[in-house]
Amino acid sequence: MFDNDKLPVNEVHNILYKNKISLEKEMINLKYAYKKVISNKLYYKIDDPPFNKAAMDGYGYHDNGSRKFELLEEIFSAGSNKTDINILENCCIKIMTGAMVPDNINKISKFEAAHIVEENGKKYVYVKEEENSNNIILKSTSSKIGDLLLDIKRLEAEDISRLASNGFSEVEVFKSPKVAVIST
Repeated sequence: MFDNDKLPVNEVHNILYKNKISLEKEMINLKYAYKKVISNKLYYKIDDPPFNKAAMDGYGYHDNGSRKFELLEEIFSAGSNKTDINILENCCIKIMTGAMVPDNINKISKFEAAHIVEENGKKYVYVKEEENSNNIILKSTSSKIGDLLLDIKRLEAEDISRLASNGFSEVEVFKSPKVAVIST
């Protein structure tokens, strides 16, 4: 189109809106993904939480109706991954919020609900009050591998942190379009 072939503005708008613009895609590092639009739906790669974890600081044990447990020296903190340790019957461990719960523990009593007594050179935990909850957050209670993590959308800071915590280091996004306006 040349000088004499001018189109009215509304006609130009119609041409632009009727013709779908196909954007190219690219893989980018998450640190550059802020405000980019992901090109496809993304799904969880990791269960959330990825293991049974302690909901609070306390003493973990296998609940068999007893109120007295020998305190073992094992202390489980967040980041500890000793789930295969055998906690003997009528024994307990000190466990911290977020720590992996060993396989044979099915209850955690908060510190405030118990007190420690020393008898015959051993430490014992007495559970003073029964709680309604077992204080264990079970594996996959928030989401499972394969659940929808993010639909196609513009990425915000919280989306990027969700992706990073789920094992994504890169993401496929639409390339930003290059637009030029020529004013005459």
